[in-house]
Amino acid sequence: MLADSLVLLQSRSSVAAVKMALDAQTTLTTFALFCGIALLLFVEPPTPFWVGGNELRGDKRISYLALAMCIVSVPLISLSPLRSLFDLTLLDRPDYLVIAVYVVIWVFLVRWAWRGHILERFLALE
Repeated sequence: MLADSLVLLQSRSSVAAVKMALDAQTTLTTFALFCGIALLLFVEPPTPFWVGGNELRGDKRISYLALAMCIVSVPLISLSPLRSLFDLTLLDRPDYLVIAVYVVIWVFLVRWAWRGHILERFLALE
């Protein structure tokens, strides 16, 4: 009886560990996706806010491309058949909010690093 309880407990903990691993994979993939989309705006800055890595281009099409990619990403993340193409899981709503906050923090950190030439100073390229 005790051995059966231990096997059941181990199987439950292994299922929980697999779910946690899949959630972590989905979280990291979603974060990287939206950071990559934001990186487009740094590479070809459409407005002065995004200037840091390149000169101001002023081309609004980059903004439209980033917006379209964000819009297309939402069904990929939320619809089960599309989500399964990438082996993602559906996260809770607060998880997506946390990811969004971290993407915004990442945007400001990258902007600060590029405008301050932090990498160039660190690698003594200046």
